[in-house]
Amino acid sequence: MIGSIIGATSAINVATHVAGITAHNLANIRTDSFKSKMATLAEMSSGGVKINAIRENKSIGPLIPSGNDMDIVVIGKHNPHDLYQLYGHTAKQFSIDDFGNLRSPNGELIFTGAGKNISIDDDGNLFKDGNLIGTISPNNDGYIETGYSILSGYTIGSNVDLKDEIVTDITNQRFLEFNAITLQTADEMLGSLINTKG
Repeated sequence: MIGSIIGATSAINVATHVAGITAHNLANIRTDSFKSKMATLAEMSSGGVKINAIRENKSIGPLIPSGNDMDIVVIGKHNPHDLYQLYGHTAKQFSIDDFGNLRSPNGELIFTGAGKNISIDDDGNLFKDGNLIGTISPNNDGYIETGYSILSGYTIGSNVDLKDEIVTDITNQRFLEFNAITLQTADEMLGSLINTKG
């Protein structure tokens, strides 16, 4: 009986946490480049359940035209998935600072003295007033990637799948309800036992 209470209590705690993950995913369904998360569960040695891991969904969100040349997405020609994950950037994150320098989404200096009227083409070439002034090349740990193409004027949407989140939420709700009933039944049995002995 105590084992049932421990098991049901741990399951209710897990269900509450999973509901929070689902809510966070749904809240970010329109956030550019957001990657959804999901929990995997495991049985505890005591008979309860715990969250074994929270994993990020590595799938690719949709390409969305932004109409802004400063938004770029890098796609690998030979292995699109890996490069897309490593180098996809979100809307309006490439910017010109107060000194006219082009900066990446994380603030890294890309090109000095670029100034205004900058555009980026699909080969990563930087143009100022239509004149070539430089090239952006993605790199991974210092190594230049060769099998890629750059799309300017696009951003990456969230990879949250509404159908998956609804199914997860319904399944989790049932999991919570069944364990609440188990906890209630164990509590009633324990109350009856105490009253019988009293």
